[in-house]
Amino acid sequence: MRRPIRLWLDLFIYRRFASLCKFLGINVCDALENFMKDFIERHKDQAPLDLYLNQGDGKTQIINLSFTQNNYNIILAKIAKLDPQRWLDWLNDIDPDRLDPQQAAHWKETLPELILQASKTIEEIKASGEGLEYIETLQELIRKASELLKQLLKQKPRRDLIHG
Repeated sequence: MRRPIRLWLDLFIYRRFASLCKFLGINVCDALENFMKDFIERHKDQAPLDLYLNQGDGKTQIINLSFTQNNYNIILAKIAKLDPQRWLDWLNDIDPDRLDPQQAAHWKETLPELILQASKTIEEIKASGEGLEYIETLQELIRKASELLKQLLKQKPRRDLIHG
């Protein structure tokens, strides 16, 4: 459901944005919605800013904090959630030639998502400069998952192998 909203934007930036959208054949509202969705996805796990603001005498004062430890903890939490070593153990046990069609279809859906998640985690690690020791394991996971996915995509379905 769409609803009209009122925004105050820099007119020059809005005109450039709108003309570029028109040139590309994109609706301005659709482009803004996509930007908002992307912003939400990128920042949904971030601590709220009001935790770092101090209200005193009716004035907002910004408290300067070091986010290094917080960023490191967030990176560690994302790595723990992904658990690359567990995935590597699972992928090493998979023989693509012995998978039934349902299992193969499952891995064809799961592996691209896994590769994308590991790639995003590597980018976040590089951007933060923290947790660099995990990059090698994540790269190994991406390499192994990519190899397995290529093998699965090259395979003929089992019924084709039986019938000729």
